[in-house]
Amino acid sequence: MRSIKKRNIAEALVAMLALLLACLSLISENPIFNRSAAFTPIDFSINKNVTESASQLFSKGTIKKITESKTMLTYYLSAVSADDNIKLSVNNPPTTAPPNEAAKISVGATGPFQIKNETEETIAKVSGSNTVDISYYENTYFLLIDAKLISTSSDGFIVDAGSDNAIILPSYTDLNWNKTVNLNQFRGVIDIKYSKKSKKLWAVNELSLEDYLRGVSEAKADAPSEHLKVMAIVERSYAWHHIKNGGKHEGEPFILKNSRGGNGDDQIYQGYLAELRLPTIVSAAVATRGSVVTYLGDPVITPYSSNPGGRTLSPQEAGWGNLNWPWVKSVPDPDTAGMVKNGHGVGLSGVGSLKRAERGEKNENILGYYFPGTSIGQVPSDSVMMRVAIYGVEG
Repeated sequence: MRSIKKRNIAEALVAMLALLLACLSLISENPIFNRSAAFTPIDFSINKNVTESASQLFSKGTIKKITESKTMLTYYLSAVSADDNIKLSVNNPPTTAPPNEAAKISVGATGPFQIKNETEETIAKVSGSNTVDISYYENTYFLLIDAKLISTSSDGFIVDAGSDNAIILPSYTDLNWNKTVNLNQFRGVIDIKYSKKSKKLWAVNELSLEDYLRGVSEAKADAPSEHLKVMAIVERSYAWHHIKNGGKHEGEPFILKNSRGGNGDDQIYQGYLAELRLPTIVSAAVATRGSVVTYLGDPVITPYSSNPGGRTLSPQEAGWGNLNWPWVKSVPDPDTAGMVKNGHGVGLSGVGSLKRAERGEKNENILGYYFPGTSIGQVPSDSVMMRVAIYGVEG
């Protein structure tokens, strides 16, 4: 009786070993598999031969299906005990490119750059002469270099050119005032993210708040330095408020939009090339580094517009509801008296600030006038990240 049991156990072990060897043989014989990635889930890309072989093993109970999508099947060996759950891995992307209707954003750089996944792992290193295409279709991101599919992801891809190079968005257009320069270069990283809310694939520029302010071009670059400092402080205060309150656009993968080409009405942001062309704005941002408007010691939001037409408005007068912003009140703005109101008219008057600076007023006095009861405080803006949407592609 004992000899029969021993024989049965031996036969069972031999059978299990045969099944394991059959799976290893299937993997080694198939050219799409990465043989060096053994012992970690089996991902079968969708194609007829592989899925038929996988289905045969699945029907025999040799492997068990974990997930299935339009591009990938994932299995693991089930013919072993739970304690010895050997997992084989084949880490290969789909072999077909995304369909033509997939949303696509092209990205390059002024020098070498890297493509990373959302966990900051490097997927590819790219020379500065190359452009990569990142597409999105049915919950999958596709990375292509020179029209060759390199990788896929369910979370997106990040383009990082380091501190020495700028990222280029070749399909994005934002011309300067005389239409001679396309302002399509950016510091930091570009995060390619799909939004189910807006149903767009977005190029999101992520960079420090201070670097962001260097590319914000709300003010005229030839204005007096005190006015440029005023604008840098209110722009930083406005951005800080939205960073700390989850972003202006709820449910979107960014905090603010760049307010160019119809993309939002937040703050005009034109990136790295604007920074190079507008050094006085950069100087004002650097001179006021970390400075924000505070009320009772706390940083506060600072709305601003071009001119209110003789008097600024309270949020309630502008129809903004019952916002409790005691530092934003209606005050006379004599420098815009007789002008047609341009903008919402709440908070700082851009024209009024400019005129007061031309008469020699300091930035703190100008801000104190338009935001009664406030003072200037400091925040750690170098260590806080801004995410600004540059443009989106429907898909």
